[in-house]
Formats: sequence, C-alpha cells, structure tokens
Amino acid sequence: MHKLVVVLALAAAFTAVAAPKRAAAPKAPPPPPVDEGPMVTIGGEGVFAIVNAAGAPEEPLATAAKKIGNIMMINAELRQGEFALVGAKDKMGGANAAVFVASDPALPLSLIAMEEKWGVVNAQGLAPKQLEKEVLRVATIVLGGAVSKYTASSMRPVYSVSDLDAAGELVTFDSLMAIFPNLKSLGITQFQTMSYRDACFEGLAPAPTDERERKIAAEVEAELAQERK
Repeated sequence: MHKLVVVLALAAAFTAVAAPKRAAAPKAPPPPPVDEGPMVTIGGEGVFAIVNAAGAPEEPLATAAKKIGNIMMINAELRQGEFALVGAKDKMGGANAAVFVASDPALPLSLIAMEEKWGVVNAQGLAPKQLEKEVLRVATIVLGGAVSKYTASSMRPVYSVSDLDAAGELVTFDSLMAIFPNLKSLGITQFQTMSYRDACFEGLAPAPTDERERKIAAEVEAELAQERK
C-alpha cells in the first residue's frame, strides 16, 4: 500500500511537470485616450490696455501685454494711441485700466495715477527689455499690486474722491510686509523702541537729559563695571 501511494504521488508530480503550460490570456488593449477637446477661454470681462503713444518698439510691449494677460488671466491688449496728462483717462479708448507709453524729456521714468486707473512709462532712453520690465512694473501697480485687502487700510481701492470715505486710516500688515524689505534700498533704517535702562545696557542710549535718566545711566554704569571685574 505504501509503495502504491509513492507511485501515485510520483505519477501526479510527473504529470504536473509534463503538462503543457496554459497560455496566458491576451491582455485587453488599453482604452483609447479621451479627447478633451481644444482649450477654450470662458468669460473674462473688461480690458487692460497698453497704449503705445510714443512709436516705441512693438515687440517688448506685445510681450508685456501677453505676460499680463496670461499671468493675471485678464484681457490685455496693445493699442496705438496718444497721451497727455490733461484728459489722459479719456485717451484710454474705453479700457478699464491702462499703461501709456510716452516719450517726453519732461516726464520721469514713470508716473502712476492709481485713482485714475492709469500709469505712464517714459520710453526715452530705454532698451527694449527695459521698456518691457517698466511696463510690467507700472501695470502691476495700476492693477492693484499696491492695494491692500484689509478694510482698515488706507490702501484700499480709491477711484474717486468719494471712495476715500470708505478707505481705512492705517498702514496694514500686508503693506508693511511689502515695505519693510525695501527700506534699506531707500537708505532708511527702522528705529527701535526700548526702555532707557535697556538702551544704556545696549550702549544705545542718548545722553541723559534729566535727573531720572542720569540716575539710571549711573546705575547701569555701576552694574556694568561690577560685571567687568
């Protein structure tokens, strides 16, 4: 009986080894890609215009308009036109906001009329890449890059004298965070506020002006002298 079991086991093993492997079922072909269709633009009202009033090179201005349109996702156009400080808003050609490109030795590099929704770039002496950058800078401010989101801020949108009534009276956090890193480039450093005693310890105190300050200065000097021993 034992031999029979062994024989049957060997036969089963031989059959398992000798049996041909079943061919794997063919994989189903991947589904065809879904056609998403072309990219389309939906909505988008109003127009921001770059008005070439100086016969400036078109390429840097067209590049600036394209960047403004693509990055901010707004309708931005390059137009031909005129510029004059008097009645500039009427020369925007119906645009909601505009940057004029002028050429006038009497103008600075830029002028910005935030409340009028326009700015002007003086193209005199600018290379094409410089012109493109300056248009982007002025456009950023005209379009609200210097406007605060906080209602308490004095930098809320103001497009008429009456809008000043709704503006706040403070310089708020978002504006401060933009200002602080730029003070050094203006040659301005921030002051510190501390007690007169702390200022004496730091060596920053102004000369004492009354008996109270003289007493504090003397006490600090004595304490520092004791520490130096």
